[in-house]
Amino acid sequence: METFNGGFMVALHNDEVYGYIIMADDVRRLWTKALFSGFIFKVAAKALKGIYGIGPATIYKVVKNKLYYLKFEISTEKTAQLLSIAVHPSHHGKGIGKKLLEAGLKYIKYRGIKKIKLEVRPDNKSALSIYEKYGFQEVGKAKDLQGDWLIMVKEL
Repeated sequence: METFNGGFMVALHNDEVYGYIIMADDVRRLWTKALFSGFIFKVAAKALKGIYGIGPATIYKVVKNKLYYLKFEISTEKTAQLLSIAVHPSHHGKGIGKKLLEAGLKYIKYRGIKKIKLEVRPDNKSALSIYEKYGFQEVGKAKDLQGDWLIMVKEL
């Protein structure tokens, strides 16, 4: 899937992974491919068979969360999304997360995309501080099985 080719970056030092970032350059394309490739239906079928160890109530919550999430994805413009960023705890505070974020933003800008979205836990103060420093602004909130999320957007 082209969405991750240039958008998956890893911070390495002496063959040791310090962190990574995953940027989706087109969230609509990502969801469309997931839907029409049958991936979502395969996951749903496995969930209903009990393979994941969750029941109908949990499946209902997941579907409800994804439908709520999709309301933020309906747009006429191409929007990128920071799907995941992480730095190994032993390397926190060394600027690795900032460098990964800068590389991710550079990639999205290179792709000609004007808007990027991310979701972050409200209690993740260090991430919130970095995102705000880089111009992300809160535009909404979401909730999933693990708790609350802040939805942030940056215009490039």
